[in-house]
Amino acid sequence: MTYQEATQHLLREKLQLVYLIYGGEPYFSEKCLEIIKRRLLKPETIDFSFDQFFVDETAAAEIVGAAQTATLLVPQRLVVVRRVQQLKQKGLKQILAYAASPSPTAVMALMGDKLEGKSAWIKEIRKYAKEIRFYPLYPNQAAAWIRTKVQQAGYQIAYEAAQALVENSGTALFQLEQELYKIFSYLGRPGRITTREVDLLTSHGKEHTVFELVDAIGEKNAKLALQKLFALLSAGEHPLFILALIARQFRLLYQARELYTQGCPGADIGKRLGLRGKSSQKIVSQAKKFSETEIKSAFQTLYKADLQLKTTAVPPRQVLVSSVIGFIPPA
Repeated sequence: MTYQEATQHLLREKLQLVYLIYGGEPYFSEKCLEIIKRRLLKPETIDFSFDQFFVDETAAAEIVGAAQTATLLVPQRLVVVRRVQQLKQKGLKQILAYAASPSPTAVMALMGDKLEGKSAWIKEIRKYAKEIRFYPLYPNQAAAWIRTKVQQAGYQIAYEAAQALVENSGTALFQLEQELYKIFSYLGRPGRITTREVDLLTSHGKEHTVFELVDAIGEKNAKLALQKLFALLSAGEHPLFILALIARQFRLLYQARELYTQGCPGADIGKRLGLRGKSSQKIVSQAKKFSETEIKSAFQTLYKADLQLKTTAVPPRQVLVSSVIGFIPPA
């Protein structure tokens, strides 16, 4: 379910008694919860109609008990259950049992992130709950989101500036929103945002390590690539975001190699691919290190890794390490 589909359901259809809202993009999850709140809660009765629990602080039995407690003051209450990914086996069973026979006087919203290792439980609760799952955005999707957000605020932004913002700050939407507010405050009034403002004002955090990873892959330096990968995973970077930037790098390598074989001057290749600075200079030399067969094999590896990360219980670390080793086979 896309974010647009989820919001249309929540705005127009009868609310379900149990929702499972989770995934790698909490921005969308929280926006969906805001819609549910607007539909159910009124300022004058919020003390009687809203409960929020964190599963690492409150036992599942107590959460279920709260959801089953009716009140005469409102027809339906909202019970938000956060950090569902931390539920243990007993708690999972108790929540599942409630979902199978929910109270008609409550809407329960189960909120979590990736829910790794809980695929069997998710399969069961789908029978009773409305599942809304959001994956992290790919860089091009995040850039499109930035442009929409900027236009809604009355500003304009060039596509290359939106791309630069993603490169600097990642694809996490809460972070991107904060960076945009910073830029809006700097400009003072609606205007055009360029790469100058983006590079001047936005954070350069983990993304540099991400680009160091893809650079190491481009240089066929397996040892350095694995070091950067381990650092990113330890820092909490999302595996799908890492994979998306690796995929972007191989697309650039493929395009650069094609342009080079067609006789395009090296100085023009980076410009035609929309690259700037050192990235523009490096892409041609890196493209020469990979044969066409190696790049096509990398695309197959990326496809397999994407499928594994989204549909299997294989640990993300194992998936990414195997992929990196596959990109750069031993000499």
